[in-house]
Amino acid sequence: MKEAFTFTFPLVYMHYNKVRFTNAMWPTPIAAPINQFSHAEAIADVNYGEAFHANLDIVCSQAFLDLGKDAVVFTKPNPDRFCIFELYDGYTNCVMTMGRGTSSNAQKYLITGPFFKGKVPTGMTQIKVPTNMAWLVGRIRCFGEEDLENVKAIQAQIQAKELDLYQKGKPQPVKTYYDPNEFVPLTKLRSLTSDEYFNLANELMIKNPPKATDAEVVSRMKRIGVGPGLTFKASILGENGYRYFESMKDQCMYNEWASNSQQYLFRTSNHDSGKWNFYTDNIANFGKEYDYRAFCAMNYLCAEPNSTCLVYFTTKDDEGKNLYGNYKYRLRFRKFPPIKENGFWSLTLYDANNHFVTEKDNTVFSINDLTELEANESGYTDVFLQPAASSSASVASGTIPTPTNKSFHLLLRIYIPHEAAISGFWSAPILTVAEE
Repeated sequence: MKEAFTFTFPLVYMHYNKVRFTNAMWPTPIAAPINQFSHAEAIADVNYGEAFHANLDIVCSQAFLDLGKDAVVFTKPNPDRFCIFELYDGYTNCVMTMGRGTSSNAQKYLITGPFFKGKVPTGMTQIKVPTNMAWLVGRIRCFGEEDLENVKAIQAQIQAKELDLYQKGKPQPVKTYYDPNEFVPLTKLRSLTSDEYFNLANELMIKNPPKATDAEVVSRMKRIGVGPGLTFKASILGENGYRYFESMKDQCMYNEWASNSQQYLFRTSNHDSGKWNFYTDNIANFGKEYDYRAFCAMNYLCAEPNSTCLVYFTTKDDEGKNLYGNYKYRLRFRKFPPIKENGFWSLTLYDANNHFVTEKDNTVFSINDLTELEANESGYTDVFLQPAASSSASVASGTIPTPTNKSFHLLLRIYIPHEAAISGFWSAPILTVAEE
């Protein structure tokens, strides 16, 4: 039972995210009908809703795709800045990364599902997705509020359209808004009974078939009525089946998946590097690591592959103590994060709820490769993290305010990282409590 829940969770969770996101009559900055793009129109700030780990340097464009009815034509711009698109299948594996600095930088693609039998038009690059449900996510670097109009001009060049509509030159149809689809995807999933959950998974697996490499787990799931087109009966769980299913879900989601994923967590440990973690390079290409796939789906849906964005994170200083906003810290870079052409890096502070800090007038939460930072006499570059009320900042551009009386953590994102960062050979910055 646990194995079946773990295997199907990413598919069911992706489905509910698709249903919620595509509940729109036409594209808006936060939603769009199926096979159409939604373009964000602003940079994240402290008022950026409940988004976890919102990004100050990136503006997103995204579309959920249904490849069962028709293939989708994707038109991609090629601006002179970081602009990368990632295509995910229904199980949250990254099928293709497109844009500068990747292996594919064509302008027009034909995205096809597992049952496509048509002809690929001349001038289009085909991408074969193993499931009919897919998610296309684009990230464009934005250099501040004054750069938003330039970003919007890039977004205007992005298009997704069903092949038939594209070839006939027809406009996108207006869709239907359905009020019951305004739900929180994870809450919706958790509300399902065992037969509701597994029979939905069975239905979804018809159009989103497991891979051939999943044959062993598919064979085992079949014994309890879980698989493409099968029927699951709650009676198999016995008299206390409801209670067992609820307990099993919690055990998987909040215990076992995290515990079984620790083997993929890389911890920097060399003496000249800070105590940072990042997930190893099989993230977004999970293979048979189903616990890890489910863990990432729940906590970081459609995580980027490390070749696109490597995320270092830490909740502790160099002595292993939790970071707390009442202390002053020094973050010492021996060398800045190594990046390839068109890459960049950013360091962002978040509170315990994974949101931006919301101190009054506290508008600086991040630094990046464009921040004017000065090296000291030893050749190192120090960044200070200190309470927002403090007036002892040494260099304003090199200081990040911290939340008063609250814990916090740091994310260091490295976009298009050099192999030295992925392998752990680069020395991550050291975070220590600083003397006043």
